[in-house]
Amino acid sequence: MAQQTASMSELLREYSNEAAQLERERRAVKKLRPVEGHPFWPHEVVRDLIITLLFTAMVLFASAAMPYFLEGPADARGPPAVILPDWYLLFAYGALKITEDLTILGYPIPTPGLDAQYNFALNPADWGPVNAKLLGLIFNLVPGIPFIIVPFVSFGKSRRPVEHPFAASIGMATVVYIAMLSVYSIDTVINKDFPFFGREYGTWLKPYFTIFRFDLLSWLTHLLPLVTFFLMYIPLKMFQKQHGYEAKLNHSYYKVR
Repeated sequence: MAQQTASMSELLREYSNEAAQLERERRAVKKLRPVEGHPFWPHEVVRDLIITLLFTAMVLFASAAMPYFLEGPADARGPPAVILPDWYLLFAYGALKITEDLTILGYPIPTPGLDAQYNFALNPADWGPVNAKLLGLIFNLVPGIPFIIVPFVSFGKSRRPVEHPFAASIGMATVVYIAMLSVYSIDTVINKDFPFFGREYGTWLKPYFTIFRFDLLSWLTHLLPLVTFFLMYIPLKMFQKQHGYEAKLNHSYYKVR
């Protein structure tokens, strides 16, 4: 009886040791699982160096092939041909230029709590109209609203566009809207070389409402972001509905999940 008890204890000890060894091996393999990638040296360093040299060569070639012509000396007494802010503020200048006085059915819409000089007015009879200047200031806030809202409505750790089609589409549409407002800031230069951009379309809407200009460049500024949203959202949503799309995406990141 004592011999059988000793044999059982020996078997339990061996089983416990073997299980502990398997657990250590499993943890080691899990911690050092192979992933798809390349070492920093020399692969990443050489690749980034090649890309940097390539773009440097392109810039040098462009500067040599198209040298800037010399103009006459600047006249400090005369105004410049086009007065524009810095490039990163062109969208704000474009928002100020693209707006018109807000009217509905030909009647101006009053500004709640503000008079014509933008002072606080408690009496509704003293409220001023929502003119183009105030609308331009409001339109300056529009491009920043999606970037403020998206982090609060896009949950989860994944940041790939296909996993958040709406947030990705809103972000791309906002970028296009900022770019188009920047383009509209130089509408006088564009209309001079391409007059058809300055022609008005949809003027039959003016008796019903006015909020922005009705020239072609203005319509493109407001419609291209909407087109961009749907052109990005629909393909992402269709790809998301495919069977096993997550496995296809993850396969490009990891060899072993």
